[in-house]
Amino acid sequence: MKAINIYADGACSGNPGPGGYGIILLYKQHRKELSRGYRWTTNHRMELYAIIQALEALKESCKIEIISDSKYLLGTFTNYQLERWMKNGWLTSSKKDVLNRDLWEVLDRLLALHEASMTWVKNHKETIESCNCHILAEEALNGKDLLVDTAYEQKNPFGAYYQKRTNAYKPKERADEKKYISESISAGYVTPSNLDYLAALERKRERDRQTGGIPEFEEGYPRDEFGSREDHKKMKGRDWSDMKHRSRGK
Repeated sequence: MKAINIYADGACSGNPGPGGYGIILLYKQHRKELSRGYRWTTNHRMELYAIIQALEALKESCKIEIISDSKYLLGTFTNYQLERWMKNGWLTSSKKDVLNRDLWEVLDRLLALHEASMTWVKNHKETIESCNCHILAEEALNGKDLLVDTAYEQKNPFGAYYQKRTNAYKPKERADEKKYISESISAGYVTPSNLDYLAALERKRERDRQTGGIPEFEEGYPRDEFGSREDHKKMKGRDWSDMKHRSRGK
């Protein structure tokens, strides 16, 4: 029986957000790297996807050691949590549906084909290969042609989420516009920093109307910001303490 080491890591920008996994399989002098990105998923799902894809790459039953920094993944097995979920009809101790059941079922089936052991590392910097897996995962989530995590998006629609975020920008019938601005900042939707906030916000609203309400994705630009790169550069670091006077046309 071949002895194979599997290093795996998952990453997600936003959680939920764009995600990716990175895998390295080692067998004697042989080394294989695998990675892939998804447009809308969670960090935990990427951790599970990583191991699933690694096991599916094996052509025969093997003695495998899984090395990961995911307590969510390894803790579920070492604490026999998976067995309890299955006995309870895939319900948690609080009678709630187990998250990511679709992936846990696949992972359980695949692991049954091998003689598996698991090793937890504190973080991806603990070993060189764990670090390499993290780099692969980050590159995958920032890459092009991201896949669709169908099972996740069926319950957590990609477009609906961004529509919800966009709604925070839309005008509301409030007497106190300063309160609207403050709530938007607190919610993390926008991070204005100067007197040109209202003008930039109106441009953002107009773009949303033209694109059907889904915020634009601009590579390399923070998604929670608004306006163009030029707007952001002009606004950064400037004072907007007299916003109330400006918003009233004074």
